[in-house]
Amino acid sequence: MQPKIKICGITSTGDAVLAERCGADFTGLVCEIVYSPRCISRAAAADITRLSGLPVILLLDKTAPEIVDIALQVRPFGLQLIGDLPPDDIALLKRQTACSLWLPVRIPGLANQDFSVAEQTNRLAALQRAGIDVIILDTMIDGLKGGTGKTCDWNLAARIVEASPLPVFLAGGITPENAAQAITLVHPAGIDVSSGVEITPGVKHAGKIERLVTEVLSTT
Repeated sequence: MQPKIKICGITSTGDAVLAERCGADFTGLVCEIVYSPRCISRAAAADITRLSGLPVILLLDKTAPEIVDIALQVRPFGLQLIGDLPPDDIALLKRQTACSLWLPVRIPGLANQDFSVAEQTNRLAALQRAGIDVIILDTMIDGLKGGTGKTCDWNLAARIVEASPLPVFLAGGITPENAAQAITLVHPAGIDVSSGVEITPGVKHAGKIERLVTEVLSTT
């Protein structure tokens, strides 16, 4: 099955339309994460979602009631929940928003003996029971909870994909130049790309997105 493509860090309706026209399946909107150069307001996110097919908004350390309020205002396809929400809150979001729930999972950039795939698989099963629909593997870097732009340990990622009860997207340092290699090695359900298809942070490059899509198609 052809991996899906999510173009993240969309900051304008023009880039959202561009990404989808080039072949992206999902767009990602960084909402109210102020340290990100791709941060947009919820009002801007709502404007973009009205013109987007399958937008996923990224939210950091929000409470369940705050997330519900944003979801009702923005009306996205999905919610990417960065932070440590307990299972009860995830279940509440599933009931009250009717959104697809995406959750980042950070793994090491290099092989790490302290990281247990078995423990992570058990955690993913519990998250699935709570209502999570999609997992996004990103690189573990101190002080950052996502959007690192650095590649993770793809061999470890492949083991997680094989064992995961949930669809897994691969993020972190993916570009048109390495996308085919990443997909061939990891076999993810999809890839999540931001800086790898940009002119500057938050401004997408049509040619890079088109090359990325071409590389993904070459793996099927």
